[in-house]
Amino acid sequence: MNYFKNFKQKFFLNKSVSPDLNTPDFANKKIFTEADYSYLLSLIFERGEVLCLRDAKGEKKSCNVLRHDVDHDISTALKMAVWERERGITSTYCLLHTAWYYGCMMEGHYKHSLLLKDSIARLDELGHEINFHNNVITTAFLNKINPYDLLMRELEFFSMNGVDIVGTSTHGDALCRKYGYRNFHLFSEIAEVFPPELSEDCPKEIHEAIGTVSMGEVGLSYEAYGIVGKKYVSDSGGKLISHLKMPGWGAATDSSLLTSNVGVYALTHPVWWSFK
Repeated sequence: MNYFKNFKQKFFLNKSVSPDLNTPDFANKKIFTEADYSYLLSLIFERGEVLCLRDAKGEKKSCNVLRHDVDHDISTALKMAVWERERGITSTYCLLHTAWYYGCMMEGHYKHSLLLKDSIARLDELGHEINFHNNVITTAFLNKINPYDLLMRELEFFSMNGVDIVGTSTHGDALCRKYGYRNFHLFSEIAEVFPPELSEDCPKEIHEAIGTVSMGEVGLSYEAYGIVGKKYVSDSGGKLISHLKMPGWGAATDSSLLTSNVGVYALTHPVWWSFK
């Protein structure tokens, strides 16, 4: 078992260029097609301007936003990114640091894969925003490392690869549900106005991580769940759903982090979509 694990780590760290060679097979999860995607966007956005989260944060007039939680399907995400670029759409791609393509955690530090670096470069070349899909509290706890140090190393990694991360999107890990926190509770600006409801058996390391990082001090200007749309559309669980408002920490936020000029907030997960 240890040999196989080490083999996989070495393989993923050194494989490059073609995500199709490396990506696990998600074919059985594909529910929607390119045609479905085109139709969906035409319905939810109509004639309104579509922006990535970063640009919507600073926009004064009404706009719509499009976000993708890449999770584990980086291959489809890159195909979606090309499809959108060809149609003049700029969106936000949230890269998960605990996904298979990201790399391996070794002695408390990530060894980033070449596939990750190639993917970052490609998304940036296509003009899309890259967002950090935050699973920091959970990862730091499981690996017995300092969450602030982990976050800063990853932000620096992106910067060294030509991308300045200005926003995060919290990832819902199983431990979050078990112990009553969300990974965005790492940030003091959020923890103060929307405190976690920690369980009695929550480990002290998670307790101690809550509110320990200031978003402003580390160069972050938004959390994805603080951008509230008048209407929210998602494909979560492989089903298209619509709400009147983006779920999250919404109206409870620090006003300096809140963006309320968004009409439609659309979130997709590439794993449910089939792109050529």
